[in-house]
Amino acid sequence: MIPLDLTGHCALVTGAAIGIGRAICMTLAEAGARVIITDVDANAGQKTAAEIVSRGVRAQFFPLNVTDGEAAERLAAELPEVDILINNAGICPRLDFVALDMATWRRTVEINLTGTFIVSRVFVPSMVNRKYGRIIHIGSASSITGSGGGAHYAASKYGIQGLTRAMARELGRSGITVNCVAPRVIVTDLLMHLYDAERLRDLGKDIPIGRAGLPQDVANAVVFLASDYAGYVTGQVILVDGGRTFAKANWSEIGWLDLT
Repeated sequence: MIPLDLTGHCALVTGAAIGIGRAICMTLAEAGARVIITDVDANAGQKTAAEIVSRGVRAQFFPLNVTDGEAAERLAAELPEVDILINNAGICPRLDFVALDMATWRRTVEINLTGTFIVSRVFVPSMVNRKYGRIIHIGSASSITGSGGGAHYAASKYGIQGLTRAMARELGRSGITVNCVAPRVIVTDLLMHLYDAERLRDLGKDIPIGRAGLPQDVANAVVFLASDYAGYVTGQVILVDGGRTFAKANWSEIGWLDLT
């Protein structure tokens, strides 16, 4: 098997201190990339960076609120060598539609969608100059099903799909690929906040693969898209969901299509 080698590349991950972001950082490091960890949680971010460094791979932590355009511009100026960008930062304040207020809507869209745009916008110019780049946005299968954290969350993640395709069309001739990884039912602190213990135990029953996903499952897809193996893959939304979004484990009883 040809090894997946990212040696010589510099990858920046937003929302990277814990959960899926942390798993992405660890896997990028295992593939040999220098890793830039950004997050609003400085303590957790520094711990992740220190763990990577302890494994003999270069890593640095930088505090970053993805909605702060000026801070993002300063970071991009300091790190022009970034050629892999993973936009993972996001929030999911769960609310039913009838309870959804404008403050929650705006904050969710601002962080999840506008933050993805802000960070991409400041790092793309250096990628264009070098005629190379890999950009991976972390979306959600909620953008397809409408389930999950609520209308505000699903809408913000659906916006990321459109952003992915538009960026891919515009940036392809500059040697930049842009893709979206859309997880579903990944066991993280966020999922455990949304569902009680009993529901978490039952999740695997509705998944054809037979289990809930792990942050590592998402990280594996991201690192593939960051590699030269995916050089002809762009503008895609890749579900990492164990097959749940479009199928149930027991098709004979429930049927092929399930959008719950």
